[in-house]
Amino acid sequence: YASVHDNQVCELCDKYLTLAIDYLQNEDNQNAFVEALHMTCSQIPPLQKQADRYTQRFFTQVSLLKPHHICKSLNLCQPPLHSQGNCDACHDTVSQLLPKLKDPQTKLKIIRLLLKECKSLNNYQDKCKKMVFEYGPLMLADLENFLEKKDVCSILGVCPTHSFYVLPAALADS
Repeated sequence: YASVHDNQVCELCDKYLTLAIDYLQNEDNQNAFVEALHMTCSQIPPLQKQADRYTQRFFTQVSLLKPHHICKSLNLCQPPLHSQGNCDACHDTVSQLLPKLKDPQTKLKIIRLLLKECKSLNNYQDKCKKMVFEYGPLMLADLENFLEKKDVCSILGVCPTHSFYVLPAALADS
């Protein structure tokens, strides 16, 4: 059963990556992507200039992607490499990370670090800081919620996708 399942996963990976790459190589989709990026980055002009340079690089790199190579490098086209020890270690890490992420002091340290990075934007420090204050707490809450609700270890491929992990009640309620 495992090899049939693994082969199906490999085929699905190839299929969906091919579809995604085709989508990203479509000129209309690229233009829409660039337009949306310009609208988003127009608030901070240096980002708009960088966005143009990086989107061209991005689309060039997309054209070089080979779906099967990606699927193989993600270990989706060979027997899974996860072991129970790695899976348990991953779940332990998530269990240790969540209380820290819930700690207001940790959240404050993360926000301070982001604000410190705003200094590198010179004339746009104020806009950057405003965005950090506006979106930073939301992003941290979303991350916390994601880690509580999803089995990150299975998503990352460290654990089998059929593994069922329940967050310890003490962490889920804190």
